[in-house]
Formats: sequence, structure tokens, C-alpha cells
Amino acid sequence: MEYNSILENLLQKRSKDKVLEFDNSNQTVALRIISIGIVISCYIYFKYTIKSAVGYIQHKNLNFLFPFVAAAFAFANNANDIAHFIYHPDNCYIFYTLFKASATLNWAPLSWLTTFRLSLISKIYLSKSKFYFITIISIILSALYCGSYFLNLNQFKYEFVEFMGCGVTNDSKYIYFVMIFDIIDSLFSLGAICIIIYNALKNLKELNTKNEKLSNLVSEGILELIIITIAKIIIYPLISVTSYQPAFDIFWDVLSVTIIYFSYQMVNFPYQNNQMEKNIGRKLFSFIGSKIKGIKTLVSSGSNVNDNDNSSYKIKKLDNNKFHTINIDETRENPSLYGLSL
Repeated sequence: MEYNSILENLLQKRSKDKVLEFDNSNQTVALRIISIGIVISCYIYFKYTIKSAVGYIQHKNLNFLFPFVAAAFAFANNANDIAHFIYHPDNCYIFYTLFKASATLNWAPLSWLTTFRLSLISKIYLSKSKFYFITIISIILSALYCGSYFLNLNQFKYEFVEFMGCGVTNDSKYIYFVMIFDIIDSLFSLGAICIIIYNALKNLKELNTKNEKLSNLVSEGILELIIITIAKIIIYPLISVTSYQPAFDIFWDVLSVTIIYFSYQMVNFPYQNNQMEKNIGRKLFSFIGSKIKGIKTLVSSGSNVNDNDNSSYKIKKLDNNKFHTINIDETRENPSLYGLSL
């Protein structure tokens, strides 16, 4: 009898072992990768929340509040995902409420940051008509983007996911309006900064030290706007393809991390001492400048542009009621950007 009971227990154990299966389907593996990505992006959001807060406290520059608000709300959004991944609730309504609340200001502030910076730079550097044109169009595009974003946010639905606990889905048409208006807004901002560079080169002889600092800041903004625009063009189609699947919002995080990082770099650029990034911005500005000067030379052969020496320029500076000629050598480090609060 004892032998039969042992044999019966052994057979039951073997039958249980046969029932045990490992789920390594594509969807399960993808969800595991997403959970890792959520944790990593949550750390990045927390990092730039702190860095933006410290930047505002140190430099008293209101521009730091834009990445601070965006990073803080994005951190709250991912912290909500992680909390409900650790503990699966019976009802996902609380998760859904926290998701919508934390998603309200994790994108919109960065769109208005670009509008705010463009308005300030164009007011300093462009004529009144161009300043009003760029500011009005930028405000309209940001408003259209934010409007479509909030309409799209209201279309999210929640459901229980076995692996993640709770997740959201969205199959509305507004997501395409979000993508279109956001990409158009970024392209317009990029074009507006190119206009500012063109005006800087056209009036190069009238540049003073402040304008030289401004051109360096503008050149760095171009590099970041190019990267942000390319990221949006690549990642938005992936978002539209996976938006209907629950808990597959990792591509939102990838794009959000990219935008928050480069937005913080745009704000913090005047205060950082990164030689490599400054050189990249200055070389990009010089490259664009040399191309525009070359085009002007071909169009106007009688101009006095010196094509043999693109590394230095001469400007006039008023000092003690007398004009002095100053040589600006692009091969040397540009003047410090400290104190320029744009």
C-alpha cells in the first residue's frame, strides 16, 4: 500500500510537470521588453525632473520649467504603470484615471517651449513683421497640436492585461492629427531658425558680441530640432501601428525621452561647458553660412564677399564714440554663452 501511494504521488508530479509550459510567444517577449523600457524611461524622467529643477534654482531661468513639468508628469505616468505592474488590481479604473491625469502635461509644455524660444529669438533678431508672422504661426501650430493631443487622450480605453496588469488602448483617428501637426510644428520651427540664420549672415557686419552669442545658441537649436524632427518622423508610424494593442505604449516613451532630453539641452546650453557640443553647433552654423554665402556670390558676382577666407569676418564696434574693426575667427572658441537667458 505504501509503495502504491508513492507511485501515485510520483505519477501526479510528472503529470503536473507536463502541464507546465513556458510562454515565449512574440507578444509575451515584447511585453517583457516593454516592462524593462518603462523602468529605464522612468529613471530618465526622474533624472531630468531633478536636473531641470536644479537648473531653475541655479540660473533663475523660466525656460527650465518646461522640461521640468514634462519630465515630472512623464515620471508620474510611468510610475503608475510600474505600480500596477507590480500589483494587479481587480479594477483598472484607478490606473486609467492616474494615466489620464499624468498624461495631460507630459507633452504639451515642450511644444510651447519651442514656440516661446522662437518668439524670443525672432523678437531680438528679426523685423517686427517677421517676428509677428513666426510667433502667430507657431502659436497656431502648437494650439492645433495640443488640441488634437487632448482629443486623442480622451479616446484612450483601459483593459486588464494578464502580464502587465492594466493597459490602455487607442484606435481613434485623432492620433494621426497629433502626428501630422507635431511634425509640421517641428518643421516650421526648423525653418524659422534657418530664416534667423540667413538674416544673421546677411547683416553680418552689424553683429555685436550679444548677436554672436545668439548665433551660437541658434546653431545648437538647429542640431537638436533636426534630431527631434527625424525622431518624430520615424517613431510616430510605430505608435500608430501599435496603439490599438494594450500596454504597447513603449514607443510613446521612446519619443518622449528623446524630446525631453534634447529640450533640456536647448534650455541648458548657455550654461554648460561641453566643448564637443559647442563645436558641433558652431561647425553646423559655419557650414550653413558658407553655403548661403556661396549662393549669394553666384547670384551677385559684383558683391564684396571674400570666398577665399571663410574662417574670419570683420565687424564694426562702437567704443568711446569711435568705430573699431574687430576680427572674428571661427577657428577659435566663440564668446561665452553665460548670462544669455533665452
